[in-house]
Amino acid sequence: MKRIRKFAALCATMLLASTTVCAEGRIVFKGRLPADAKCHWITAAAVKTAVVGSEPDFSDIMWLTQQRVADNGAFEVSVPSSVLTSEVTLLSNYSIDKYIYVSSDGASDGTGEYDSPVNTLGAALKLCEGGETVVLLDMVSVPNNMTWTTTKAVKITGKNPISGEAAGGLDLTATVALRITAPAELENMRFKTLATTSSTDNANKIFACGNRLVLGEGLTMDNPIDVLGGNSVKNTAESTDVTILSGKYRRIFGGGENSPVTGDTNVYVGGNINSGYSANDDESNYYDSRIFGGGKNAGADVGGSTHITVADGTLAYIVGGGSASAVGGDTNIELSGGRVMNVYGGTVDKKTVHSGNSYIKMTGGTAESLFGGSMSVGFNGNTNISVSGGTVLRRIYAGCYNDFDGSWSTDFHVSGSTGVVIGKGCELITGGDLSWENKLNSGIFGGSRAAGNSETEISTIIFTDDMYNTYGSMIGEQGSMYTQSLLSHHDYIVKGGVGGSIFPAGGNKIEIAPDAGKNAVVNGRIFFEDTLDLDNASTEVAFKNGYTLADATAELDGSGAKIGASLTVGDESALTGKENLIAAVYNSENVLIGVKWAEITQSGDYSFDIGLAETSGVKIKLYVWNTESLKPLGRVYTLTPTVQP
Repeated sequence: MKRIRKFAALCATMLLASTTVCAEGRIVFKGRLPADAKCHWITAAAVKTAVVGSEPDFSDIMWLTQQRVADNGAFEVSVPSSVLTSEVTLLSNYSIDKYIYVSSDGASDGTGEYDSPVNTLGAALKLCEGGETVVLLDMVSVPNNMTWTTTKAVKITGKNPISGEAAGGLDLTATVALRITAPAELENMRFKTLATTSSTDNANKIFACGNRLVLGEGLTMDNPIDVLGGNSVKNTAESTDVTILSGKYRRIFGGGENSPVTGDTNVYVGGNINSGYSANDDESNYYDSRIFGGGKNAGADVGGSTHITVADGTLAYIVGGGSASAVGGDTNIELSGGRVMNVYGGTVDKKTVHSGNSYIKMTGGTAESLFGGSMSVGFNGNTNISVSGGTVLRRIYAGCYNDFDGSWSTDFHVSGSTGVVIGKGCELITGGDLSWENKLNSGIFGGSRAAGNSETEISTIIFTDDMYNTYGSMIGEQGSMYTQSLLSHHDYIVKGGVGGSIFPAGGNKIEIAPDAGKNAVVNGRIFFEDTLDLDNASTEVAFKNGYTLADATAELDGSGAKIGASLTVGDESALTGKENLIAAVYNSENVLIGVKWAEITQSGDYSFDIGLAETSGVKIKLYVWNTESLKPLGRVYTLTPTVQP
């Protein structure tokens, strides 16, 4: 029995999924193991689905067989059709993907098995039932306007699972567009692609058509291509999801080319794309590669928000909006690695005005310039740039870019508020590998790169973690002849200390979030609220040991209230015995009808039971007070109690 149970546990971890051939009363699973598998026997068991993932008993095994693997790795497992029901899972001692093989030397009527490959990608897709891996054994040509003939998820690879060699790929030179109408992952292959000399030339395009698309590891392109998460024309996508881990790219769009996306777009770049190119336009191998969160042309509007994450790779521009199309929601850009020249939260064409907020978060990587707004047009909304890691070589502008050559030719601004947050862990305005000319106009700027400060563009620069001491001197133009022309245009500076977070909240407001056990001290005054109005051009926020309430709850029963709260004390050694947590109950007319308190002795959970004559419409407030000096020690926590069932 122990040997059977051990085998059953082994089976429960392995899924057998190979090419299926129907025979009379049976289903035949056929496949071929890789050369390095070193497996001489294929064992298969049909086990009750309910016990998969646990150790099944003998009675859970519905059927069992064992077949020898041929010297060339081929195997065949014949299973009675009656065994494979919806309550049964077929398991094996060796995990085998379901492969469909394609070769330019294959046959149109091939079976898709290793010894009988089909000769086109289209023929392979017709054989797909979901979950297969299409293996390209050599370079396979894609004809013009090829129809994607499956709606099932598929993986396409140029790596032979038997030999381990990656010799396969797709020849796209006979077509411009490859439209993928199913969730797909492409990896370990070469793309033979069209050459382009300018951004207006027709490069090869891959359209995800609103499906999840993963351009995985091991992809090479003869020439850079374009990738679009949406459709080319006349087809609307609900949302998009594109992941890129290798290869060379001219343009990447979260949206479509001429067709809209009604919801959000998502683009993730996590691999070393565009290897061999530079994002420094001083260098001879500079390449103008761009990512857009939105769509390409007019008609390719995005109804929702855009999301771009770059963790690696080389890019000239990251643009939150579209190329010549609108985005209805916010733009969100996160840079955690890689090298980029310019980042824009808005747009970079001269017509499209983004209406919505922009959020740029930099935690790693290297960028020459960050702009919260747009390049050559105004921006309707608020902008927010947060830099807590990575390197900014040249400049940070919270607003828009305007042309300047000794005098101003444009005057674009952000209609709402702009904010820059500088946190610990970044390196700013380093110059890096830039030429002398490209080091001009360097610094941190709270507003737009414009002649004057717009009345509607309320700009705030926030330093956290004592970073004002390091980078405060970099506000405004650094080291050029234009220090009187290229101004920061900020309205407020906030100098934050260590022990909490500070965020712009629009207009002259900021949000303050002390760490557990800390209170915020603003210009010498203890501050307990979440939002603060900035009254001075310069504001200092320190975070000192204090008291933090969290996880407070209150329940009502027929006789009173049960209240609980978790309290964090910043410095327990400073307690004097006069610090108390007070629970006060008010009725619907805001009259105090019950109160109870407890001495604060340490961090931990505190609870109160308060008897009440009336419980209708009550609210409860928790106060942290020094009852000797009658001074508050923490923010007021207001609860709306629930009624016990």
